[in-house]
Parts: sequence; C-alpha cells; structure tokens
Amino acid sequence: MKTRYFIFSSIVFILLAFVACEYDNYSEPDCQLSGRVVYDGKPYVFDGNTNVLKVYQKGFGKKDNGINIRINEDGTFSQMLFPGKYYMTLANQQYPFQFADFASLGAGLGYDTLEIDVDGAKEMELEVIPYYVIDSVTYPPLDETATTLNVTVYFSRNKDPRLPEVLPKVQRAFVFAGINQHINSATTLTKASRPLSVTESDNVTMRLELNKYRSSTYYVNNYRDYLYFRVGLVLDAEFVASGYYLFSDLYRVDNVPYVE
Repeated sequence: MKTRYFIFSSIVFILLAFVACEYDNYSEPDCQLSGRVVYDGKPYVFDGNTNVLKVYQKGFGKKDNGINIRINEDGTFSQMLFPGKYYMTLANQQYPFQFADFASLGAGLGYDTLEIDVDGAKEMELEVIPYYVIDSVTYPPLDETATTLNVTVYFSRNKDPRLPEVLPKVQRAFVFAGINQHINSATTLTKASRPLSVTESDNVTMRLELNKYRSSTYYVNNYRDYLYFRVGLVLDAEFVASGYYLFSDLYRVDNVPYVE
C-alpha cells in the first residue's frame, strides 16, 4: 500500500511540475504602449486613483472586458501588451472633461473607440478638454505660529468652443494634503469648501487645520516640516460620476509647525 501511495504521489508531483513548466514557458508581453494626456499642449494633471483609459481586442472566441491603463498624476501612462490590434476607449463614466479623440455616444452608452496597432514600442498623445480651468492656487507662507493652511483657488469656465454651451456646475472644492507627491482622491486628509453653485468663475478659500496633519488618524509619527497638496474641483453629481475631480498642480509647503 505504501509503495502504491508513493508511486501515485510521484505521478501527481511530476504532472504538477510539468504544468508549472508549461505555464512558465508562456511569453510575457513585450510591447510597451505609452503616452501622455495633454491640455493646451502641456501635460494634464490627472487623478491617479481612477480608471479612465482601457484597451481591448476583438475576436478570439471570447468576450474581452479590456485592460485598464492607469494614468499617473502627471498625465503619463504606460502598459505592456502583446503585439496585435487593439481598441482604446474610456471607462463608461461621465467625466468633468472631454477627450478630443473619444466622442461620447450618450449618457450610459460609452465612448467611441480608437483603433491602434501595437508592435514594439508605441507612443501616443491624447488631448483632454476640462470643463473648468484652475487659473491659480495661492496660500500664505507658514511660520511657527500658524495653526491652519489657508488655500485659495481661482477657477473659471473653459471657453473652448468644442465644449457644450451648458456645463455642469462646480459644487465644491477640496484640498488634498499628504506627506509625499502622490496626492490624489485616495489621499485621506482633505478639507472641503463651502457648497458652491458656479457656472462661470469664482474663488474659494479652504482652511486645513495643521493639527490634523500631525494626527495618527492620517499619518503616524509625522514630524515632517513640509507637506504636499492639490486642489480638486467637484462638479454636479447628476452629470459627472462621483470620484472624478478636476485637479490642480502639486504644491509643496515648507516650514509646517508642529501643532498638537
């Protein structure tokens, strides 16, 4: 009985090893699709915590749900793929911006697709048209007496003629603050503005309490004398999916005092 058990175990082990070797012998994707999202010829600041771009293939006898491609906070993206013909589109959401290359098919119907051939390295540049433009962000310098960081954002309607005449309203502004440069909608330390209802232009100030920056609720043992932040605009949720922001550039604030 022990001999038969040993033989059976050996056969199972050999079969598993063979399957593992076959699996290891599959080639990895060796084509790099990369690019950047731009507005007005410059890299567009993106929320690196959300999925927007995706590619998929047709045929092969199965439904392809696509591969999500992460757009980084600086507007760049990169994805390794196998050689072949792909179709690029946007996740089926409503955004606070439009892509020049992907026309909407209607609310809930998705977007046009862009056919791309991938063979080796391929670079792309995609133009985005935000509904509103963050004109400037200002804040006074901090000193040892400061207890809040006061951030004022100035924004206005984008006058690009390709946009609809009627745009969703800006309903709030947020400050997202953190200990490093990866600031996006996943950043937990935030401060919201008063409710807004803006269709043209406005400015609003948010006051971030610095004792929260030191709180272990957000960052444990945080003795840094600097912080990073972005401002995000939230548009009317009836027309723009929750969680999608118009983001400002990244700002670094020095001389942050220790406030308990």
